[in-house]
Amino acid sequence: MSRSMKSSNWIECYLEQFLFPNAACAGRRVVTIALSTVLLQGTAAFVPAYSKDTSMKSSMQVLLPVKVLEQKFLKSVSQAKDSGNRDAVLNALLETAEFYVERGNHAGVEAVCKELLALPYDGKSKFAMKSRATALTLLGDFYGARGSSEQADACFEQALKINEQIYGPNDIAVGKALYLLGLSYQQHGKYAPVASLFKRSMKIMKLALKDNPDQVDALRVVSYFYLLTGKEKQSIQTIRRALLASQTPKFPDKLIAVEIVDDMAQRCCFANEIESLYRRALLIVKTQAGPKAPQIVRVYNSLSSYYLSPTRVVCSPSLHNFVYGRLKEAESAYLAAESVGDQVLYPDSYQVGITLDGLAQIADIKGDHGNATRLQEKALSVFQKFYPAESTWLSNHYRTMARRYEASGDLAKSKHFDELAQGLRPRALPYPPRYVLE
Repeated sequence: MSRSMKSSNWIECYLEQFLFPNAACAGRRVVTIALSTVLLQGTAAFVPAYSKDTSMKSSMQVLLPVKVLEQKFLKSVSQAKDSGNRDAVLNALLETAEFYVERGNHAGVEAVCKELLALPYDGKSKFAMKSRATALTLLGDFYGARGSSEQADACFEQALKINEQIYGPNDIAVGKALYLLGLSYQQHGKYAPVASLFKRSMKIMKLALKDNPDQVDALRVVSYFYLLTGKEKQSIQTIRRALLASQTPKFPDKLIAVEIVDDMAQRCCFANEIESLYRRALLIVKTQAGPKAPQIVRVYNSLSSYYLSPTRVVCSPSLHNFVYGRLKEAESAYLAAESVGDQVLYPDSYQVGITLDGLAQIADIKGDHGNATRLQEKALSVFQKFYPAESTWLSNHYRTMARRYEASGDLAKSKHFDELAQGLRPRALPYPPRYVLE
């Protein structure tokens, strides 16, 4: 999601212990950010089990106000219900949920998925089973992103069972479900069952690639497993194949490149390559969906975060300084994200919060502490609506708010937010084990 989203302790531990033991490795901070993004927000990138109505995603539709588009989706749900066709209702609900995911209506995602899961279900219709599995996956991704680990685990566990019932034990849909459940467990330190889930997923995905070497989802998952087991070269080669395969004429969802570029960024140690990856993602989104597609906000935020990444400058053998060398470019990209986000995202979208948080950081670096505090307050308002009140991931945002108030001279408010942060201090996760998957 972004720098300040949350302290993904297991990710940082893994990168520091196994992949990047040398703290001077260029781009390591961006890598950590990208890995957090992929694992905690990337679930919906997989091709869902229902039929997409791509007409709702045309460039003309992108230009419509988000509330107008929402009414179109809600009308389609209402019409499907009036028709009495259960499959039509399921399809309309899932399309609406995907729209909410894309535009950042997080409460809407939860409400629509729960509505679908509450529908009468006899366990016989394959389409109904696929729809439930997809809704559970979207819901699990939502819960995982906001730190509700037990709820996320339960959703992914149910989705795995349904996929096994539909497809049997060795289908690629089962491989993806195993992968996502393993990620959910790993996110909050439940390491014991992860190795067996990942090993089984790895076997399924490799078999799928024998039948179809350009299977994008399988390439993405296998690339991650290579990364996890220290095979960085194979990981990079595999994820490059996934990006190329996603842009072939036969692949239906070219915008998945945004997710794949985040996959690639986590595997790069060279800062100039990370920048070129995000610029490539910008070009793909603009070409496929236009300059105001909602996905472009996330890409601008990721690019801005890269520009803001501190660069270590060696002043002497014993002295190092970190400098923000590309502040102007970072600000320009964040402003571009803000401009598009204001038009195509919901005001409480997490990506809107990330943009505001980044602009606040830039204002603080420039010494405009009053504006930094104002922007940080707006960002915190978004994050407070996204996370549960008891979420430990709010602690980072409270701590940042405390620093903003301290810089602007309001020590009382600074102390208040520092106390809130202390009260939500996240527990330290143990280092993840070294996985052997083959």
